[in-house]
Amino acid sequence: MVVNKDKLIELDVESELIKLSYSNLPFALIASLVVALIFTLVLFSQCSSLWMGIWFGSFILLSVFRYADARQYKADIYRYSPKQWKQRFYIGLLAMTALWGIFTILFFPAHDILLQAFIIILMAGLSAGATNSLASYKLFFISFITLFLLPLVGVLLVHGGMLYLLLALSIVLYILMMSAISLSIHKNILHLIENNKRYKKIQNDLQRSEDRVVNIFQHVPIGIFSFDTNKRIIECNQGLSDIVQAPIKSLKGLDLNLLKDKKIFSVVKDVLLGEEVSYEGPYTTLLSELSLWISVRITPLYDDAGKVEGGLAVLTDMTEKKKQEEEIEFLAFHDTLTHLPNRAVLHNRLEHFLLKRKYDHQHGALLFIDMDHFKTINDSLGHHIGDEVLREFSVRVGEFIRKEDTFSRLGGDEFILLLFDLSVDTLEAISQIHHITDKIHASTKKDFMIQEHTLHISVSIGVTLITEKENNRNDLLKHADLAMYKAKQEGRNRTCFYEEEMDEEVKKRLSLENDLHKAISNNELEVYYQPIVEMQTHKVVCAEALLRFCKQDGNIIYPDDFIPVAEENGMIVPIGYWVIEEVCRHYNSWREKGILKDLKNIAINISPKQFMQEDFIQRIVSIIQLYGIAYDVFELEITESVVICDVEKAIEKMKKLKDLGFILSMDDFGTGYSSLSYLKNLPFDIIKIDKSFIQNILTNEDDKTLVDTILSICDTYKLEVIAEGIEEEEQIKYLSQTSCTYYQGYILSRPIPSKEFEKFLG
Repeated sequence: MVVNKDKLIELDVESELIKLSYSNLPFALIASLVVALIFTLVLFSQCSSLWMGIWFGSFILLSVFRYADARQYKADIYRYSPKQWKQRFYIGLLAMTALWGIFTILFFPAHDILLQAFIIILMAGLSAGATNSLASYKLFFISFITLFLLPLVGVLLVHGGMLYLLLALSIVLYILMMSAISLSIHKNILHLIENNKRYKKIQNDLQRSEDRVVNIFQHVPIGIFSFDTNKRIIECNQGLSDIVQAPIKSLKGLDLNLLKDKKIFSVVKDVLLGEEVSYEGPYTTLLSELSLWISVRITPLYDDAGKVEGGLAVLTDMTEKKKQEEEIEFLAFHDTLTHLPNRAVLHNRLEHFLLKRKYDHQHGALLFIDMDHFKTINDSLGHHIGDEVLREFSVRVGEFIRKEDTFSRLGGDEFILLLFDLSVDTLEAISQIHHITDKIHASTKKDFMIQEHTLHISVSIGVTLITEKENNRNDLLKHADLAMYKAKQEGRNRTCFYEEEMDEEVKKRLSLENDLHKAISNNELEVYYQPIVEMQTHKVVCAEALLRFCKQDGNIIYPDDFIPVAEENGMIVPIGYWVIEEVCRHYNSWREKGILKDLKNIAINISPKQFMQEDFIQRIVSIIQLYGIAYDVFELEITESVVICDVEKAIEKMKKLKDLGFILSMDDFGTGYSSLSYLKNLPFDIIKIDKSFIQNILTNEDDKTLVDTILSICDTYKLEVIAEGIEEEEQIKYLSQTSCTYYQGYILSRPIPSKEFEKFLG
């Protein structure tokens, strides 16, 4: 037979309610008998003694019957079902309440107002007392109070008069109020029964789970220990032993009063006062002296009398988690490579200083620091070497900056130094800044020893002074950046302060960028040519194609101004292919006119970005094929920076060009980072010695020695040499006695437009 679980729960609650009703019955009967006796004594002389005696006798007999019923319930609860016990109780209740109703109708005094008040008060008290004893069932109390007091209401209404009417109305309200209170008590009784059942169930569950708890205690991967009121450890598990790295036998009996680290000891005292406490933070163990980060929660333990007899502590090792959190927090606000504050920290501190400066008027400064030729180090030696340079530089600068200042890394080789609280006097503040920048420059003079490399590093520094006018974070960073680029333009390895004119230079640069984007479509670009002469025959055998930017308004923009801009914004790539096609067009025209004579080659400068394009060879070949010109007519001038970006890829591409017949020359030889190391590995045909070495060969022994050395090396590797920047006859005479193959310079001709060069050839 399947029994519904909800039905069983309902029967269980019913039994508890019946039990509660019968347990309250003896006290309710006593109270009722006392009140009935009082009424009988008071009214016996004023009413019919016969009827009063019959009523009181009936009341006693009914009370005895109900009391016997209560005794029977207590003696044999299973004699009847809960429903039957409820019916027996209810019948007895109705019978006794009916007797009270008869009493009110028969014996309520007609004229004695004091006696009336006395009876009403006692009946109200009796009904109020029944609230608790009969609240186990809503039906019990509502039936009782209705039958008990409604006859009284009727009697009062029969008496007539405003006073009795108000009393009757008050009793009705009283009935309603007490009914509401009884309902509330009934709900509380149900809650109490439910809680009692739940408590018993929890007790059983706790008993059953005791073995499991013991097992968990022994094997859980956290530390658990208990201690007595003397603060001695009574029990502990293996988890605690593992965390503090001490054997269990050493931990048992350990006196917590002996702990050197009092952080836990201080909370143990509160536990013994009955408080549940917790602690999270650093802790050094007593026996193994480990430095840990722990989380401890300690709960008081009580004896049967409810007195604290010790505590139970649960300890978790948070050391690794704390390290990870600190690392994550650190990385959120610091550069991963140098561990310097990052951009977010810089911006925050700069904003804070700008706000603070409104009140103390002290100057500050923003220093934008950029390493010179750092890209060359990365490209030639590898990024791992560059990273070590950045670390070493950050360490050197960090040794002398003030604690209140902020030294941060923006990214790449760019650093920002924010100087706080400089003098309120502008000149003195500038002097303080110079003192710092001198130290920074001095810190780089000592060679950087990175692995097997000895590196010479310098930095360019841009400075903007933070004054009352300077109150915008972005403007300050922009101004310091502009000043840094000015330092680069002035020769690097120096410091420049921001000036308002620099903003104008930026505007000019933006204007130049816009003009460059329209230069080809507006026919504002033009190819000029500078003759290259063979040293032995003094014949023009080659010409270098040089680009000029001739704006429609008549202004000429020279390569030193627009080529760097074109390199940065990528316009150099389409411009470069335009130059190749323009040279092909000119050469084809000269060939058709038969004026080439001894001219064998045209040298074209190839930008690093253009050379590294994946389709560079394909595009240059397709352009030249349109004009039917042999590839060996073209000498492609490549700078060292093209090569060191990716040496293997550069060699592969150069060999393909050589196989096609192109002539390859290294431009500006001697000005790069380590040009000499490439001569034996790269398939160059010609080396061009930069004019900076040629100009002083007659007056400067160092330059003369360097040029002679380069010529000797090129002779060894069977490379032809072009000397750039020849301006004096004496320079030609000197070089003619060497292995120099060609020369070019203003002594013969400046770069000239194609039409003039055509006349030059003719």
